[in-house]
Amino acid sequence: MKIAIVGAGAAGMFCAANLKGNFDVEVLEGSGGILRKVEQSGGGRCNITNAQKNVSEFIKAYPRGGKSLRKPIMRFGNSALEEWFLKRGVKFKTEEDGRVFPESDDSLTIVNCLLSEAQKNGAFIRKNFSVKNFSKMQDGKYMLSSKDGDAVIADAVLFAVGGRWEQSLKEALERMSHKFAAPLPSLFGFKAEELSELAGLSLKEAYLKCPEFGFETSGGILFTHEGITGPAVLKMSSLGARVFSEKEYKLDFLLCVLKNPESFDLFCKEARTKHSKKLARNFRHPEIPQKYWEFLLEKSGISCECEWAHFSKENQKTLRSNIASLKIKTDAKAANTREFVTSGGLELDCVNLNTMQSKILPNVFFAGECLNIDAFTGGYNLQAAWTTSYIASSAINSLI
Repeated sequence: MKIAIVGAGAAGMFCAANLKGNFDVEVLEGSGGILRKVEQSGGGRCNITNAQKNVSEFIKAYPRGGKSLRKPIMRFGNSALEEWFLKRGVKFKTEEDGRVFPESDDSLTIVNCLLSEAQKNGAFIRKNFSVKNFSKMQDGKYMLSSKDGDAVIADAVLFAVGGRWEQSLKEALERMSHKFAAPLPSLFGFKAEELSELAGLSLKEAYLKCPEFGFETSGGILFTHEGITGPAVLKMSSLGARVFSEKEYKLDFLLCVLKNPESFDLFCKEARTKHSKKLARNFRHPEIPQKYWEFLLEKSGISCECEWAHFSKENQKTLRSNIASLKIKTDAKAANTREFVTSGGLELDCVNLNTMQSKILPNVFFAGECLNIDAFTGGYNLQAAWTTSYIASSAINSLI
């Protein structure tokens, strides 16, 4: 039985590694790269999944597709994934933020394991075969055609093409009644030139709000020469990927640097009574970095040379407001953002999530980022690829 896997990324290669039947497996990859995103993820260390064990909490990391993933992740989640690799000699470690990496700190550990397993199963990887068209033949088999006119005929097909569908391939599936959400960027920073003087500064823990849409995130923030990025910002971009695009990324955010802004009032009282001769510049709230403190003073119209003895109630009120809700205007998506994740793809109501098989075409399966599923950073996007691929491979294994 001929199985064609379109795409040699995480989902495609994990499927090839799990096909155990007497199959003739061919992986069709449009570029020359195999498992490229896996190799690059986590700064070259491969953030393979997240350690969160509570499924209800886990699926909250998926702004799109989370509810639909509940049962699939219960079937093959992070524990099952780690066990799969452990059986093949790959051990993992969990960092404080819940991200899971191979103990080797080298993504090639994962890449080589998947390649080895796929090769054991007899999978043949054909590079530079970019599938441009897809059709069903009269005998029930499927034809996949390349831009060069080459064709592969298969009994079953797994599409694992990543976040950007080839337009002609997408149109072929649309003609067969499949529906797609338009691909849009997710996980990106924002341009905010008013913050350029803070370039290089990072806040370990901050709180970001977008009042217009009711989105709230927390985590680290990094100021760049363009604007803002970092975990809290990337989460925000993921939450609002689709509505932010409609606004052309011209947005109003509120940034809070203290978990408990009320503590600032107690700090001011202490500063006035015990450090009255010190300058505002030289005696700052201990949870606020020096560079950001001076920026907030300037933003609040307060001289850095002001002694705490002359720090007025009005000064306190204005500074407290900027600490709790600094207004940030963005006018675009950051140009230098490396977008590893795309929002959009095949709509989930076209797929049987128990098998990842098309509800319209028999023996046609989908897995990974080509589906309308995307998540925050932290290993969640790769877990969705492993999960959907494993379920698809299990269904394909049952065809014999």
